[in-house]
Amino acid sequence: MASIFSVVCTNSGQDNKINASGEHQSGKRGPSSFDINTRAALGCLHTGIGNTHLNNLMSTMNIPPLNSSTFKKREREAGKAVEKVAKKSCKDYVAIERLTAVSTGSQADENNLISVQCSFDMGWQKRGKGHNSRTGHAAVMSLSNGKVLDYTTKNKTCRFSDKLHASYY
Repeated sequence: MASIFSVVCTNSGQDNKINASGEHQSGKRGPSSFDINTRAALGCLHTGIGNTHLNNLMSTMNIPPLNSSTFKKREREAGKAVEKVAKKSCKDYVAIERLTAVSTGSQADENNLISVQCSFDMGWQKRGKGHNSRTGHAAVMSLSNGKVLDYTTKNKTCRFSDKLHASYY
């Protein structure tokens, strides 16, 4: 989504390249990635839309589309960062829950575990009219402050067996 402008100096004739977006290294090697592409993927993760919806929006504004492989790479990069922050947040709130429970008189058991009141919920995504999606989720929330203490996602497919199964056709 970033533009690179070529500006020729009227005095020296030097061709100057100007990026309309900052860049960052997303891996240990390889070319830099444009910040705007990663931000677009993060925005899509946040709003629950995908590359097709993003490209539909951009085409309405007469902006060239974002290549699907670029989008997927940036989505994975942003997803890892979001996952890291979410895991740290859960760990921090579990520690707060533990301190709160201890301060109100709860005692640790023989495994140094403390009981805290929480709520658990899970579900499988819906596709169409049936619950036939291959992905599901679960979360544990604190009853004292409503914060997420832990979560997981599940997928009913195996990328190895699906690839093997597809090769027979």
